This record gives sequence, C-alpha cells and structure tokens, in this order.
Amino acid sequence: SVRNTMRNAGYQDSSYQLVFQSYFTPLTPDLRPNDVIGKIADGRPAFPEGLAWGGYCVVAVLSDGLREAASQVPGVLYLDRRRVSYGHEVCGEWRSARYEYTNGDVIGRSEKTR
Repeated sequence: SVRNTMRNAGYQDSSYQLVFQSYFTPLTPDLRPNDVIGKIADGRPAFPEGLAWGGYCVVAVLSDGLREAASQVPGVLYLDRRRVSYGHEVCGEWRSARYEYTNGDVIGRSEKTR
C-alpha cells in the first residue's frame, strides 16, 4: 500500500496527506467548426456526441467511483478534477489552433499530428 511504502521510506503518517484525484476531460463537445474541413484542417476527428458522452457521462461515473473508493479509506482526501479544464479544453469553439499553439495550451503539436 501507499502508506506502507511511505513508512518504509521513513515518513510518519502525520507528515503527509494522502490525496486521491479524479480524471479530467481534456476535450470539449463544443468543438470549433464541426465540419469535415475543420476536422481535417485542425486534426480532430471527433464528434460532439462522443465527446459529450465521454466528458459528461464516462468521466462523471469514473469520478464518482473514485470518490466512493477514496471514502472507504480512512484519512484519504479526494480531489475532484472533472471540471479543472473547463474553458481551456483542446479544440474548444472559443479557442483557435493558433491561440493554443502560441500560448502553450497544447503540448507540442499533438493536436495537428493525431
């Protein structure tokens, strides 16, 4: 377990706080131009319906399950990150590829090379 590993490394239980965090959604269903040309030009072959399902259903169920698991372990805090990227998602309709690249919001050129 994590606690045993920390104890073996010389840490007392009171010297740290164990935090269990959820997953966040890096993409948004609010895609900027959702036409075929936009998908090809911006390298995002995704559909809003699939992204909405992943972001709002899958991540929510996963986060709720992780919260429940964390609640079963005494002394563990849960950090819910499901909305941490809200307004900063890759390919958001309010963002441009040029803005994302020049401001470092996309690591490397991963959006163009998918």
